[in-house]
Amino acid sequence: MQISVSYDLRYAIMMAEALKKMGAARVRQIAVYSLNQVGAKMNTATKRQTVQQLGISYAQAAGGWDVKQANMGDLTFQITGSGKYMGVGEFNARQFSYGVRAKPWGVSRTFPRAFIQHGAVFARTEGVARYPIKILWAGSIPREMERTDHGSMVPEIARGFMDVEFPKRLDDKLKQFLPF
Repeated sequence: MQISVSYDLRYAIMMAEALKKMGAARVRQIAVYSLNQVGAKMNTATKRQTVQQLGISYAQAAGGWDVKQANMGDLTFQITGSGKYMGVGEFNARQFSYGVRAKPWGVSRTFPRAFIQHGAVFARTEGVARYPIKILWAGSIPREMERTDHGSMVPEIARGFMDVEFPKRLDDKLKQFLPF
């Protein structure tokens, strides 16, 4: 999933006077700075929510996001969820005589007829024979970012930051440079 926030022309009325007094380049520079500040806050909130939903540590999810900051040529701050599905073995899996216990999505769950081999959790698929087996998978960061069921708040976080935080930050920055 990808979350993008970009500069919208609805803020043009607020910036009309600033454009007259400072020029387009300086106002664009202030907009880039404000957008990157708000985007950094949104990035932190998105990471917190996604890690909490998945039930993993920040260290396990460290490479799960790609961030592209706004610049003078492109007024868009972009957070992209990257990475593959994580195996159940990455969710604090423990092997017992009845199977494996792990905590994907932060909820303890038993996987009967499963076993741990080289850090991955496998389950026997049919019969009592040794084979066939399959690896068990849980969530992924891009998938958790786009989920809207059971308390996922990532899209709402992005909208809240863009609708509330960005106009305030932009207004504060413009007031630093203009005597309104």
